Amino acid sequence: MHMDWLFIPRKLEGDKIQLRSEAEAPWRSLRLVLYGFSVASAGVATLISIPQLIGAAAGAPGALQLIDVLQNLAINIGAVAIFAFLFSRDWKVSLWHDMCTRRAKTSTW
Repeated sequence: MHMDWLFIPRKLEGDKIQLRSEAEAPWRSLRLVLYGFSVASAGVATLISIPQLIGAAAGAPGALQLIDVLQNLAINIGAVAIFAFLFSRDWKVSLWHDMCTRRAKTSTW
């Protein structure tokens, strides 16, 4: 118990790094969440479009027209690709920034 004071500077250092990262990119965590949910939403919509595509291609009664289903599918696949790219890019920048901040912090000791 008497050695707990040794770990306080490391925790404070980690808090400072996190606060600095948040100050330099204040909405990054929110963007990551929104991008992730957008990928999931468009992915589910893409999966739902597959049975619609099968029904439209088979000429099922009451099915949407094939051109409409293909348009919906293209929009959903495009949304998955765009939001996955944005998520990936923001995530890599976040990791790179954290690594550089930690490296700079440890090199000053």
